[in-house]
Amino acid sequence: NKYFGDTLANIPNKIKTFTDGVFVVGHTILNGSRYATVTKFDITDGSVNWHNTLDIESSFQDLEYNSLTNEIIAVGQTEPEIFNGAPQDNQSLICKLNATSGIVTGKQQFQHPGRESFWVIKRHPFPLDIFRPFIVLGRHNPTNNAPSNFDVSMVYSFDKNLGVGFAKDYTQVNGTEIEGYRGLVMLNDGNILFLGNSGSGSNEGSVVKVNGQDGS
Repeated sequence: NKYFGDTLANIPNKIKTFTDGVFVVGHTILNGSRYATVTKFDITDGSVNWHNTLDIESSFQDLEYNSLTNEIIAVGQTEPEIFNGAPQDNQSLICKLNATSGIVTGKQQFQHPGRESFWVIKRHPFPLDIFRPFIVLGRHNPTNNAPSNFDVSMVYSFDKNLGVGFAKDYTQVNGTEIEGYRGLVMLNDGNILFLGNSGSGSNEGSVVKVNGQDGS
């Protein structure tokens, strides 16, 4: 066993292995504020190759690897998302870093109503849009109820430079509120499933299929 970190709170949110490294994303807490972190560990002996802490209040939830550019793409949100138990008006966040050095090579923030976050990112192995294979799933508040604890699902597609292909919101499916920001499944036909729960009183699970070309 090995233990890493410093005297600050260090919270990992996702761990994935790509090429020669184990990558961990999450956040650290400094003076009560969260700052997104990415750490690369050697895949053989577990030593730290590099560590990067963003200079804005933020947290990362997930990450993917772009083999064409040797970059890590991490997603999450600016902070605070919640303050004193109350939802805040923050932004969704996507950032790419060089996988060898950890240097930030690009970053974008998106403004939607109220509390929001990008939760999951996956590279589609069979993309209908070959130039925008990175699919991101997230959530934000309804326009007429923000900030709040209510959610609207959103799906984005991105190219290697973080350029947006499509961006779609999903408030309801067949009259049922959808809070589907838990997972993504990339289908062999190029389309996408996103997973979560419904907003009904019984809070059932939900699986929604959307077009991988335009999100419809």
